Amino acid sequence: MNFQKLLSTENGLVETSSKRWSFLILLITCFVFYGNTLQNGYNLDDNYAYTANKNATNGLSNIKSIFTENTFSQSAYSYGYRPITTLSFAIENELFGINSTISHLINVLVYFSSCCIFLLMIGSTFPNVKFGTTLTCVFFFTILPIHTEIVNNVKSRDELLMLLFCLSSTYLFLQTHKKTSLIIPAIIFLILGILSKKTGLIFLGIIPTAIYFQSKIKAKYLIGFSGLIFLAPIAIRVMRKITKVDETVRIYTGIENPLFDPSIEIDRISFSLNTLWFYFKKMLFTNHLVSYYGYHTIPIKGYNLASIATILIFITLTYIALKNFKRKSPVSFGIIVMFGGLLPFVNWLIPLVGIVAERFATVATIGLSIFIPFGIIELLSKFKKVEKPQLISMSLLLLYATFSFFTIQARNKEWKSDETLFAADVIKEPNSATLQALIGKVYINKIPKLSSDQLKVSLGKKAISHLEKSVSIFEDKYNLTDLGSLYFRALLNYNKAKIVYNRAIQIDSNYADPHYHLGWVSMAQKDTSEAIQQFRRAIEIKPSYIACYEPLIKLLIYSDRKDEALLINTKALEKYPSELSLILNQANVYYIKNDFPNAILWFEKYLSLQPNNQNIRNFVNQLKSKPL
Repeated sequence: MNFQKLLSTENGLVETSSKRWSFLILLITCFVFYGNTLQNGYNLDDNYAYTANKNATNGLSNIKSIFTENTFSQSAYSYGYRPITTLSFAIENELFGINSTISHLINVLVYFSSCCIFLLMIGSTFPNVKFGTTLTCVFFFTILPIHTEIVNNVKSRDELLMLLFCLSSTYLFLQTHKKTSLIIPAIIFLILGILSKKTGLIFLGIIPTAIYFQSKIKAKYLIGFSGLIFLAPIAIRVMRKITKVDETVRIYTGIENPLFDPSIEIDRISFSLNTLWFYFKKMLFTNHLVSYYGYHTIPIKGYNLASIATILIFITLTYIALKNFKRKSPVSFGIIVMFGGLLPFVNWLIPLVGIVAERFATVATIGLSIFIPFGIIELLSKFKKVEKPQLISMSLLLLYATFSFFTIQARNKEWKSDETLFAADVIKEPNSATLQALIGKVYINKIPKLSSDQLKVSLGKKAISHLEKSVSIFEDKYNLTDLGSLYFRALLNYNKAKIVYNRAIQIDSNYADPHYHLGWVSMAQKDTSEAIQQFRRAIEIKPSYIACYEPLIKLLIYSDRKDEALLINTKALEKYPSELSLILNQANVYYIKNDFPNAILWFEKYLSLQPNNQNIRNFVNQLKSKPL
């Protein structure tokens, strides 16, 4: 049986080439499978990308900053350049404000749009293939459970926009044999995709491959177009130089990936094989989706059945791809795109934060969604007694859709909030140190909102158990500090808190947070001298640690060291002149020193920045009425 003839428009299962109905089918499918996400709130990292990102929440008034600053930027870190994603949040905020329903609706619509462009892209790559077969591929792509992690996570709009723009670019490049003027918009869409998330760089390889498989362009033109494609990253590089985007500042630790910790012994080959096995499992059959993996969730050394299976699968699929490459089979194209999308994320050349993540496989699922349906049809076509292999393929797809529907619906509900998400995921991955810490922190933040002391104690114990589990898996300085704060503030166990804080300091002597908290512990134990020493050490490590100054200044005043207090606060104000707490400290020190003119001067400076603080205003008026 001739496979190309089998898939041609003259012999396919579906006769119509109308795309209007197929787009409607995809729209209905997206909302049937993901409609319940609109009930969800914001959760995992949505605050970094949107709700607590000043460039996103100021609407279009910060448009210059969106393109001249790193996307994720707070006092301790600054990294990532995804201005198009931030711009989408800014536009959303300008029109609707912060509204989780709108955010999730936009994610679903961007996902739907990507599926539509994917349909056009496949049809353009393989113009002789029956439209019904290409629709089968896209329907399969749409219902893959692994995509719940990018559709549900508002932060993952970067992944969705990258997909939309890069697929659009691929489609436009495939049309350039008809209309060369499409080259410029094709490059622009590729730039937009990469500026949404740099994962789009993978399309620098996918686009020439798609052009080759299309068979419409001669070799010399293929080489020429491939050169034009690289104008996109060059343009981005130039733009970043012109805008002077900040250098990346981000701290990586072993809890995110053991490759970041040189003290951990790792077999790099087996570790990469286990990572690749993870994606082989997750892309097709999974009801075990997790928001964050991290340390101790992927074996770091040793070979097992999974490693052997990975090698066999990789060799077999590579052989099939090479064997069918010359005849430009869709199966070969699908395998190439799948591996091209996976190999950058297997912890071989670049360690990944979290080790693995379903969202890292987004581009690879494009290849999977082409390889599987075409592969099934081609396999069935080899059996002469099998009639209408497309019908069998579609029946298998509908059976898979049933499994997928219930998996996706359940996962969507788990994404309702941070608490529901982490509580569900920590059961699936109990050895994830990060997940144990994340659910512990959720409970910590929830404790003050509870009305009953009994409920507070109960939830405090749950929080401690998760943080202790996290620390037992991996002694991370951040989680140790959180655990110490629980011992200190929830259980009032000062000695245990000090042990944990000091352990964090042993891991990193230049980490300021545990010194800050030790200062408060010492204050609680009425050890003023030790408290002063700890607060001063925290400021010495991190002069921008504004929260340290107020308790330190108060302790110095209490110890009758007013001049020292004034000197420390004055130096801080020279660096951070607009910090309200420092301005108030300065006014209070002068007041304690009976230097009322200077006290009034600093109180009034505070009021110039906080004019609605009536208590301070009344106090200043009383102070002015006193004889100087």
